[in-house]
Amino acid sequence: MQAFYAFPPLIKNQRFPCEGITMNKKIYLISFSLLLSASSFDLTGQTVQHNKPQNLQHSQSYFSKIKEILQDHATLSFIKTYLTIRYQDLTNDLDTFESTERYIAQMLDSLQKYGPGKTRKLFFEPDAIKNAHKKIYTRHTALKYDFDATALLPLIKELESNASILDVGAGFNNFLPQVKKLAGRTDLNYYATAPFVNGTSKDGVIFLHQPGPYTLPAGSYDVIILRAALHHVEDVEKMIEQIRKKLKPSGKLVLIEDSFDDLNTSIWSETEHMSNELLNTQFNHLTDEQKINFLIFNDWYANHLYHAWNTMPLPFYHKSHSGWTNKLSQLGMRFLSSLNMGFPTNQYAMHQPSTLIMVFQQIS
Repeated sequence: MQAFYAFPPLIKNQRFPCEGITMNKKIYLISFSLLLSASSFDLTGQTVQHNKPQNLQHSQSYFSKIKEILQDHATLSFIKTYLTIRYQDLTNDLDTFESTERYIAQMLDSLQKYGPGKTRKLFFEPDAIKNAHKKIYTRHTALKYDFDATALLPLIKELESNASILDVGAGFNNFLPQVKKLAGRTDLNYYATAPFVNGTSKDGVIFLHQPGPYTLPAGSYDVIILRAALHHVEDVEKMIEQIRKKLKPSGKLVLIEDSFDDLNTSIWSETEHMSNELLNTQFNHLTDEQKINFLIFNDWYANHLYHAWNTMPLPFYHKSHSGWTNKLSQLGMRFLSSLNMGFPTNQYAMHQPSTLIMVFQQIS
């Protein structure tokens, strides 16, 4: 199999008309390693110490953007389809709602009329609903890291022995152990960052302490991975500058983002069987701006409404393939190749949307 990072690059310097939204007021930005906070409805079962909450005024201002997104008929229709597929069979054990479609319609209507606080109390916090969600979440997340990890195998298998990989934005360090397991490469050095752990390991992946939001651990790396993290980073320029310092001259940055390929909608054949054809098809019917708005909504919804992870940084940026490649090329990173993964099937995800994997190398 030809390694995907060796594929010829796509069209360069094509600008994307809508590259997400930015906020005038700063929020408290947790180290971009995406520390997940415990809450009254944490379906992951993980428990960590609460950090300083985001600025409430900023969060409320952000919700005005969410309401604006829900006013667009095509985007709202796709959101309903997406959540109906993700929450399949949710209402089987619930007497309150006649169908999953009805539950989603009423929940989104409440969100627009009453806001996230009341909507959460009505549609997520009652014990019966909470248990129904937990049942589906457990079923859908058993293989949640396999989807992205599979796409990295060609890259991992091409690395020389003793190469070093750093996963930045590692959360609870679940992704890279799965990459290592699927690749079968025990001769590589695997590292992950988090602001709350130092020196521990999980399945051969060493957790390194992240000194600050834009400061990576000491060392130099052959591969640095940013998975679902960069769109949460307020200062992308500072982050990429730090990555350039830590990459070896021939090292590669692997960017895994909630995104889409605005140049080629074809799904990578190696993982096509893991991708949801209906969601891919309907998503491609949206305009690029509507796609961006869906990604903004989904990120906010999954973290701040569904999980109530109120310390999770709000997304600052969502970009298309062209948006990310243009941005990183301005910051000294040369685009090598990409894989369009599309939407994973329920077997591999709960709230993971369309996924794009892009590989970059420093411009010397």
